[in-house]
Amino acid sequence: STVALLQSMKLSVETAGDGPTALTRLEQEEFQLVLCDQGLPGMDGLTVLKKIKSRWPDLPVIMVSGWTLPQLDGVQPDGFLEKPFSTNDLAQLIGGC
Repeated sequence: STVALLQSMKLSVETAGDGPTALTRLEQEEFQLVLCDQGLPGMDGLTVLKKIKSRWPDLPVIMVSGWTLPQLDGVQPDGFLEKPFSTNDLAQLIGGC
Protein backbone atom coordinates (compact mmCIF):
# COMPACT_ATOMS: atom_id res chain seq x y z
CA SER A 1 0.00 0.00 0.00
CA THR A 2 1.01 3.62 -0.38
CA VAL A 3 0.93 4.08 3.42
CA ALA A 4 3.39 1.20 3.92
CA LEU A 5 5.56 2.61 1.16
CA LEU A 6 5.68 6.04 2.82
CA GLN A 7 6.35 4.51 6.25
CA SER A 8 9.22 2.48 4.77
CA MET A 9 10.68 5.87 3.74
CA LYS A 10 10.63 6.82 7.46
CA LEU A 11 7.80 9.32 6.97
CA SER A 12 5.03 9.94 9.49
CA VAL A 13 1.71 9.25 7.77
CA GLU A 14 -1.87 10.27 8.54
CA THR A 15 -4.72 9.04 6.35
CA ALA A 16 -8.20 10.29 5.52
CA GLY A 17 -10.85 8.24 3.75
CA ASP A 18 -12.43 11.19 1.96
CA GLY A 19 -11.89 14.83 1.03
CA PRO A 20 -13.89 16.47 3.85
CA THR A 21 -12.02 14.41 6.46
CA ALA A 22 -8.68 15.41 4.94
CA LEU A 23 -9.60 19.09 5.00
CA THR A 24 -10.71 18.81 8.65
CA ARG A 25 -7.40 17.18 9.59
CA LEU A 26 -5.50 19.94 7.80
CA GLU A 27 -7.34 22.48 9.98
CA GLN A 28 -6.35 20.57 13.13
CA GLU A 29 -2.72 19.68 12.45
CA GLU A 30 0.26 20.97 10.51
CA PHE A 31 1.41 18.81 7.61
CA GLN A 32 4.43 19.08 5.33
CA LEU A 33 2.92 17.36 2.29
CA VAL A 34 -0.41 16.04 1.01
CA LEU A 35 -0.68 13.00 -1.23
CA CYS A 36 -4.20 13.15 -2.66
CA ASP A 37 -5.98 10.60 -4.83
CA GLN A 38 -8.05 12.07 -7.64
CA GLY A 39 -10.88 9.59 -7.12
CA LEU A 40 -12.09 10.30 -3.59
CA PRO A 41 -15.58 9.59 -2.25
CA GLY A 42 -17.77 12.56 -1.38
CA MET A 43 -15.47 15.23 -2.84
CA ASP A 44 -13.14 14.55 -5.74
CA GLY A 45 -9.42 15.08 -5.39
CA LEU A 46 -9.35 18.10 -7.70
CA THR A 47 -11.84 19.90 -5.46
CA VAL A 48 -9.71 18.99 -2.44
CA LEU A 49 -6.63 20.32 -4.27
CA LYS A 50 -8.36 23.65 -4.96
CA LYS A 51 -9.49 23.99 -1.35
CA ILE A 52 -6.02 23.15 0.01
CA LYS A 53 -4.28 25.62 -2.30
CA SER A 54 -6.74 28.40 -1.47
CA ARG A 55 -6.32 27.90 2.30
CA TRP A 56 -2.67 26.71 2.46
CA PRO A 57 -1.02 27.92 -0.76
CA ASP A 58 2.48 26.84 0.28
CA LEU A 59 1.52 23.28 1.26
CA PRO A 60 2.81 20.87 -1.42
CA VAL A 61 0.15 18.59 -2.90
CA ILE A 62 0.96 15.53 -5.00
CA MET A 63 -2.02 14.16 -6.92
CA VAL A 64 -2.32 10.43 -7.53
CA SER A 65 -4.57 8.95 -10.19
CA GLY A 66 -5.25 5.75 -12.06
CA TRP A 67 -5.85 7.85 -15.15
CA THR A 68 -4.25 10.91 -16.69
CA LEU A 69 -4.78 14.09 -14.71
CA PRO A 70 -7.19 16.36 -16.59
CA GLN A 71 -6.13 19.79 -17.77
CA LEU A 72 -6.57 22.13 -14.83
CA ASP A 73 -7.44 25.81 -14.93
CA GLY A 74 -5.62 27.87 -12.33
CA VAL A 75 -4.65 25.61 -9.43
CA GLN A 76 -1.97 23.04 -10.19
CA PRO A 77 -0.63 20.22 -8.01
CA ASP A 78 3.04 20.27 -7.06
CA GLY A 79 3.41 16.81 -8.53
CA PHE A 80 1.48 14.02 -10.21
CA LEU A 81 1.83 10.25 -10.01
CA GLU A 82 -0.07 7.91 -12.28
CA LYS A 83 -0.92 4.53 -10.72
CA PRO A 84 0.80 2.18 -10.50
CA PHE A 85 3.93 4.02 -9.41
CA SER A 86 7.26 2.88 -8.03
CA THR A 87 8.93 3.69 -4.74
CA ASN A 88 11.54 5.61 -6.71
CA ASP A 89 8.90 7.73 -8.50
CA LEU A 90 7.29 8.63 -5.18
CA ALA A 91 10.62 9.35 -3.46
CA GLN A 92 11.69 11.65 -6.31
CA LEU A 93 8.47 13.68 -6.15
CA ILE A 94 8.55 13.94 -2.36
CA GLY A 95 12.20 14.99 -2.49
CA GLY A 96 11.31 17.74 -4.96
CA CYS A 97 8.57 19.23 -2.78
